Amino acid sequence: KCHLLLLDSDVLGQKTVLTNVYQSFLLTAIKFSANVRALLRGQRSSPFAKFFIGIISNCIFAFHTAATRKCRWEGSSESTFTISKQVCFWLGWHAFYIILKKRKTCHFRLLHMLHK
Repeated sequence: KCHLLLLDSDVLGQKTVLTNVYQSFLLTAIKFSANVRALLRGQRSSPFAKFFIGIISNCIFAFHTAATRKCRWEGSSESTFTISKQVCFWLGWHAFYIILKKRKTCHFRLLHMLHK
């Protein structure tokens, strides 16, 4: 979840909105990593890597869709979310890669798939 004000590039500027989006993805990636570790309890994530990649991809897509709709519907006619889907996906994938890289042994195959 992210407040509309944090996504409005007219109010904050593009650089600040990009930073806010990236930090939101970092927080999501930290929570994801903790949940995966708790779910697997010492097992490696490799048998489930494709499943987890799908979850990450869906999470990033859902964020972009929700942010676009939130700015369009909840904000005034002047609020805008100008980040393209490609930039949003890059920010999301990079944030997940950075966080999962800290636990290389647990997420080796997942990291390999994210690096592609």
